[in-house]
Amino acid sequence: MTAAVVRAGATSANRASGGTTLVVTLPANSNGEEIFIAYASDGDADTASITGYTAKYSNIDIGGAGVFCLFQKTSNGSEPSTVTINNTVSELACAIAFVIQNYNGIDVTGTNQSGTGSTATVPSITTTQTDTLRISLVAGAKDIRALGTASGHTLIIDNGQSSGGAITAQSKALPSSGTDGSATVSVGTPGTGGWVG
Repeated sequence: MTAAVVRAGATSANRASGGTTLVVTLPANSNGEEIFIAYASDGDADTASITGYTAKYSNIDIGGAGVFCLFQKTSNGSEPSTVTINNTVSELACAIAFVIQNYNGIDVTGTNQSGTGSTATVPSITTTQTDTLRISLVAGAKDIRALGTASGHTLIIDNGQSSGGAITAQSKALPSSGTDGSATVSVGTPGTGGWVG
């Protein structure tokens, strides 16, 4: 099995004023590659969706101050250049998009961690497959923003909207099966917000 890798060219989008749509430019993608789009907003009762995409994580609460969503779709090789995130609460928001090549499905997902303060935690995972690509995500509400990279990880993309949410995506190659421990990420001053990892 060929190891999965992140395709270069991740993209981001921001909404600096209230609204219920956010247009995201898709990264370059080819047939069979997996597209992931993550969304964070400052709307504590917000819900979001993207037509044609599956919600892997749907409307996860970020400390009562915002929500996080993760959507995915297998590229058909002729995807549009942009997609629109539709949401229900008119608030500031941000999004990121990245593509995984040699995608073979999700082997395992970690248990979400959440909290407040200047350090976020991404959970430990135990894989059953060799040559696994770990993707670690941290999302924040309000002014929180990821500043550091978790141990052994490589930054894919980091995006934030002042007073409106933030997301960082990071990857780590796991050549052997087994447990990869939790890790911490330094984040910006959370103010009245919080984080989820």
